[in-house]
Amino acid sequence: MVAAIVTAFLAVFVFVLTQSFLKLVLEPVQDQRRLIGEVAHALLFYANVLPAESIEVNDNLGDRTITIGADPEDFEGVRKTLRELAGRLRASLWSIPGSRYHFGNPVLREYKRRWSSRLT
Repeated sequence: MVAAIVTAFLAVFVFVLTQSFLKLVLEPVQDQRRLIGEVAHALLFYANVLPAESIEVNDNLGDRTITIGADPEDFEGVRKTLRELAGRLRASLWSIPGSRYHFGNPVLREYKRRWSSRLT
């Protein structure tokens, strides 16, 4: 009888332990990887979107000005999408236990400093 109770408590303990690991560590890592995939998709999808720029052309048709690139509204939408994904990606670091301590590494701290200055 005692063995059955100990076995039941041990089974509950193992279940709680594995569920805690799943919810606290594994699922945030999977969510971050999914978000990294979304960022990669957005970067590839919007890779050829450039801001509108006027160019003066002198050819057989005479002097004329042509505009290449996306409309300002479209370009602003791309910028907003990429900024939103960047914010979500940076925020996802805080959902993984121990990930904020990785930036204590001097190499990663320098990497973070350089990229943060480019985004502002």
